[in-house]
Amino acid sequence: MNHGYSESAMVMWVAADSTAALTLRFCRFPDDGVTWLWCHVLEGDRLFGYTDHGLACDDTRAFAGSTALYRTAAPSAWIRRSGSDGAMTEARFAADLSMIEGHEGRHGPGDIGVTLTGLFTPRYSLGEEVAAGRREVVGDLAGEIVIDGRRISLDGPAKYHEQRQETPRFTEPFRYLCLWGPSASCVAIASRAGQIGAAMQDGVESIITRFEAPPIADARSLVLGLRDGTALAADVRTLKAITLPIGDEIWRGSFVTATLGAHSLTGMLNEWRADQLPPPAS
Repeated sequence: MNHGYSESAMVMWVAADSTAALTLRFCRFPDDGVTWLWCHVLEGDRLFGYTDHGLACDDTRAFAGSTALYRTAAPSAWIRRSGSDGAMTEARFAADLSMIEGHEGRHGPGDIGVTLTGLFTPRYSLGEEVAAGRREVVGDLAGEIVIDGRRISLDGPAKYHEQRQETPRFTEPFRYLCLWGPSASCVAIASRAGQIGAAMQDGVESIITRFEAPPIADARSLVLGLRDGTALAADVRTLKAITLPIGDEIWRGSFVTATLGAHSLTGMLNEWRADQLPPPAS
């Protein structure tokens, strides 16, 4: 497990018809000289993944600049954010990876060639109060995935986030929900420190102060309590589960579809040591 300063960037997309999905995530540990790279692609019922926690990283700090570049040379993959973290104008990305098929992840290359290119254009930042040093952005994606010659068009609503952190990662339990669509979105985080997040519906943002979730299952009804005392129900269904090793433990994620009030959304639900989370305050 790496310690000290780190910075990460991630782009996420799920097709409106739920037939395809993408995540691409970099986490740089410049003081340790290490980059983590995660990439998962869903094509129908087939999941492809590439993860590696031992890629090289230089000692520069990318996050604070007017642009930020997260990249690995071998394999070739990168995300470039233009504009400052608080006023980004776009994020471009590309990768050429040899992936493994299946939801039970292991680190290193596989034998399935996957390339991806894309442009994320922001629409709005969500939840400035979610976490210090973390930016959550909803926008639109355009690009392409190619899997052994088969092409998937990237288009429609998507999500980008970027974070810098001084403390070690993956030492504390958490649950992370992010959902997005044409007219609504939400992000919610549960940790030992409490629950926090934000929901956007038809241009109006509400602050989330409570995040309740039953144990891991393919279908779950989540409760998002708002600062004004009201609550939103998020009914979430798993499209495809993802696991990958972090040290001797397993991180669990999933591509999901969901309803939030009258809105139909797509997104991700990720959990780490979720059984160690305290019950939410009523």
